[in-house]
Amino acid sequence: MRRCRSRPSGCTTSGSPLLPLPRAAWTCCPSRPSTTASTATTIGARRLTLSEKVAKAFVERGDKHVARLRRAEALLQRLQQLGDRVRPGCLDAQRAKVAHQRFRAGLPAARPLRVLPILLEAARGRYERFGRGKQAIVQDVFERG
Repeated sequence: MRRCRSRPSGCTTSGSPLLPLPRAAWTCCPSRPSTTASTATTIGARRLTLSEKVAKAFVERGDKHVARLRRAEALLQRLQQLGDRVRPGCLDAQRAKVAHQRFRAGLPAARPLRVLPILLEAARGRYERFGRGKQAIVQDVFERG
């Protein structure tokens, strides 16, 4: 069982007795490539071009952030059900992720009203920790409400 070095909590990333999910389904380390990430290029996944990234930044927000919030809350609930079998750091990390997803799901539709809250959330480091950093910041600012 490997311990995550990029998180202060030391959450496990594979072979975890804490979560009955395969490694590809759950990891606390987005920076560590998972099994699916390494095989993704063999099934046709590719990097987005600059024009595709710009187009993606301006798509409608829809309910993707609400769906991500629901998934994060479901994982938090499962971790809480497991009780003492879960390291406290993992539980705290998931609570922080839920807070970040709740923030993203609750952003206002008007772009100008999003800028200051997004900058504050970025200053807290949550975009780097739970998202794609600057890419997610730009996306949250420019997505259609």
